[in-house]
Amino acid sequence: PPDGENGAITSYSVPLKGNDRFVSYETADVRTSQSTLTVRDAIDGPRRPVASDQWAFGTCPTGQASLAPTTRDVCLFEGFKWDKVYELIYPAQDPWVMGLGYAVTRDLASFLRYATADDEGTVNPLAESRAVVGVRRAYGLGISSTGMYMREFLYLGFNEDEAHRQVFDAVRIHIPGSHRLFANVEFSDPNIYSRQDRTADFTSHSYPPFTYAVTTDPITNIRDGILKRPETDPLVFHVDTSNEFWQMKASLNVHDGLGNPVPVPGNVRLYLMSSHPHGGATGVGVVPTTRGACEYVTNSNRSTAPAMRALLVALDEWTDLGIEPP
Repeated sequence: PPDGENGAITSYSVPLKGNDRFVSYETADVRTSQSTLTVRDAIDGPRRPVASDQWAFGTCPTGQASLAPTTRDVCLFEGFKWDKVYELIYPAQDPWVMGLGYAVTRDLASFLRYATADDEGTVNPLAESRAVVGVRRAYGLGISSTGMYMREFLYLGFNEDEAHRQVFDAVRIHIPGSHRLFANVEFSDPNIYSRQDRTADFTSHSYPPFTYAVTTDPITNIRDGILKRPETDPLVFHVDTSNEFWQMKASLNVHDGLGNPVPVPGNVRLYLMSSHPHGGATGVGVVPTTRGACEYVTNSNRSTAPAMRALLVALDEWTDLGIEPP
């Protein structure tokens, strides 16, 4: 039902995190006194605690009287308001094993590039013959979340295989902002990230280092960098759109938290697709004549394909022929 002062009630109970692409970790303790639920009027507003007797772990489709306890849901007896920001801090249990994909990417790419067959005799499908691999270069590509993945892949040193060889000669990292995926941690959640509109203070995906070069972050005094292994670090094309500067802290690739410029390594190029949306779509959009409530007209500059194709050619020429890219 509508609430004249606080806005419409959207639900009395929701999953611990309202996203069906990554199931939340279950609570280890259903006693609300052992957790903290707060509410804010805006992302940068003060947090107000919700009393422990005003909410519960469980579903309650019509309020407190309908409460069915669970370990995966949270119920607010007065209902969640659409125009509020809620934050739940709770003890979780049963973390998933995460981060294995980094080793899988490294080992698969290394096998395809260097081996004619694996230890079990499985033939490399890209090899020219049983005696010759014939692969001259290996390139990696990551877009959005997988772009964050590639930044973390490089940061953790997975571009060096178990024989100490370079895995990817070059990588194209597209629209990650300054984030890394941060999946190689306990209780990780690779599907949430810091963004301006609702999770601006969610720091895990925007934790130093932000820069490809080794620099000292003036806020945390952490000295680190994504690329710090010259013998195996690849050539990097990093591309962001305007959206990543607004939402994903892309500016921290070129300056620190105090606004001072930071160095960009010689093996890195940073590009901006100005006025382009995150992700985009195929083709050229038609500028609409109508718009929805509180919406701008749709951006007709949708497709990144022409620019991405040109950058791929430039990256290949840089890697294979030594031609400096723009």
